[in-house]
Amino acid sequence: GCSQSANRDGASSSSQTVERKYHWSYDASGRIRPPVVDPRTLPDFDINKYMAVGKRNEVIVKERGSLAGQQFIIEDCDNCDIFVLDWTATITIDRCKNCRFFFGPCESSIFIRTTRSSKFVLACKQLRTREVEDCDMLVFVATEPVIEESRNLRFGCFSYKYFGLQEQFDLAKLSVFNNLWSRVYNFTPQFGGWTYLPESTEANDLLKPVHELTAAVSEAEMSSADFVVALTRGQRQAPVGETSIFVMFYPGYALAAL
Repeated sequence: GCSQSANRDGASSSSQTVERKYHWSYDASGRIRPPVVDPRTLPDFDINKYMAVGKRNEVIVKERGSLAGQQFIIEDCDNCDIFVLDWTATITIDRCKNCRFFFGPCESSIFIRTTRSSKFVLACKQLRTREVEDCDMLVFVATEPVIEESRNLRFGCFSYKYFGLQEQFDLAKLSVFNNLWSRVYNFTPQFGGWTYLPESTEANDLLKPVHELTAAVSEAEMSSADFVVALTRGQRQAPVGETSIFVMFYPGYALAAL
C-alpha cells in the first residue's frame, strides 16, 4: 500500500496550503523571466483597482504592469473609454452601453454579456458573448469566438500596437500566429448573427487614440511601435486572381522570424 508523508506536527503533507506569492513565465526562447509579484499578496492590495463598476462618461486606463495577469471586471458602465494596456487572466463585461474598450492579451476568456452599442479591440484565448447587440470588434482570439443570443455584431482582425505588446502576448501564452477571429460559432442563429467589418477598419476607427487619453503612451510610441499580430482576411472570399503565399516556420523560430 501507499502512505502519505507527514510533517513534524503529524499533519499530512497533502493538506498543507502553500502561499503562492510569485508566478513565473518564460520568453519565446524558453528563458525564465524574473518573478512577478502577485498583487493579492501585498499588504496594500485594493480590489477596486481590478474593477470598473457604475462608471459614466469616464476615461479608465490600466497601465502596463498594473494588473499583471489578474482578473478585471467591468459592470454597468455608460459612455466610457476603458483601456487595459496590460495582460490579464480573465475579463468580464456586463450591462455596458456606448463604451469603447481596448483589452491587451488575456490568458483565458473574455466574457461580454448584456452589452450594446459599444466598440472593442481585444486579444484573448477565448471570446464569448451573450445578449450583445450592435457592437463592432477587432479581435485576436486563439479559439473560435462563440456568440449566443447576440445580433448585429461586426468582426474584424485585431490591429493595435504599443511597446511591450509582444511581451504581453508571451506572458499570456498566446501565439500571435494563431488568430481564429473569423471562425465565429453562433449558438443561436435565430436571434441574429454577425458580419464582417470593412477590411480597411483600423483601431482608430473604433477607439479614441490612447495617447490623447493618457500620458502612459505617447504619440511617438504609437507611431514607432511595431504591429505584432498579422492582419488577416479571415474566411472572407479571396478576390479573383489573388495570389497566396504560405510561410512555414520550424518550431520555436516564429518570433525570431519577425
